[in-house]
Amino acid sequence: MSLRPSFKMIAPVLVTDAVLQTSTIDEDDHPDWDAATTYAAGARVISSHKIYLSNADGNTGNDPRLDAAQTNWTPQKATNRWKPFDTYLADQATQAESAAWVFEFGEVIDSLALFNLNAATVQVVVTDPVSGVVYDQEFEMDDNRGIVDLYDYFFAPFVRSDSLSITELPPYGSAEISLTLSDPGGEVRLGQAVFGQAEVLGTAQEDLLFPYESFTRKEPDGFGRVSVVPRDSLDVLNVEFVTPREVDTYTKGRLKARGDTPTVYLVDTQSGAGWHMVYGYVQSVTPSAQLGPLTKFSTEIQGLV
Repeated sequence: MSLRPSFKMIAPVLVTDAVLQTSTIDEDDHPDWDAATTYAAGARVISSHKIYLSNADGNTGNDPRLDAAQTNWTPQKATNRWKPFDTYLADQATQAESAAWVFEFGEVIDSLALFNLNAATVQVVVTDPVSGVVYDQEFEMDDNRGIVDLYDYFFAPFVRSDSLSITELPPYGSAEISLTLSDPGGEVRLGQAVFGQAEVLGTAQEDLLFPYESFTRKEPDGFGRVSVVPRDSLDVLNVEFVTPREVDTYTKGRLKARGDTPTVYLVDTQSGAGWHMVYGYVQSVTPSAQLGPLTKFSTEIQGLV
């Protein structure tokens, strides 16, 4: 039975040193760790694209990557160049006006998902070593869905989409993929970039719920005045979907297998609201009904911070 493919997932392909070919963002946040250098407390170094903080004076010859007990080093965050690949959405790579990355995965990549994004345009180019450029698209990130009349056109707040999904990249196994963010006169920012192959899970129902959970704390003092402590938030996606009965156990198994691994989930209903996208974990998946040749599932997906 053919169903509209409105519930999909993208299992991420890891971005490694071998995959990332170049970037216009220099990896010069701090000096590289050197075994012969003595570091003081508070010094920061880079090792394997992560920043580490020295815990004490006289810190010599202690490899940060091997310090699981954090005796000498405390891991901080990824370097600016590598922040889009560390599974932490809230921590953005930043650069004035533009930033670009070039990848060679050595396998078929047909999908790309960007999160916590700020840019005027996003350009994606796929170049095959034999066929040349097989895909070259520039996406305008202005979000005009709130413009419903002439007054809104002139006076509504300027809004940009903070995410982008592409699930129709040409399937070339040896292709080079370039990603370029641009914002002339401004600053581009990117929380996460996820690459992989899209897999259809079923057809989403219209009763889609997509709340979010904020970790911001609002603390009143003795006079009732509220002090706000800003913190990150995460998205939650509750999806009911149907799939042919003959593949229902396979579908449940695929979701269960991804339960402990960050995965991109995309849902599109027929209401015209567009795709809803979450990068996170499956919290639960429950077959809830048999509808003739179809099985209905309910699932909850919790996004990453």
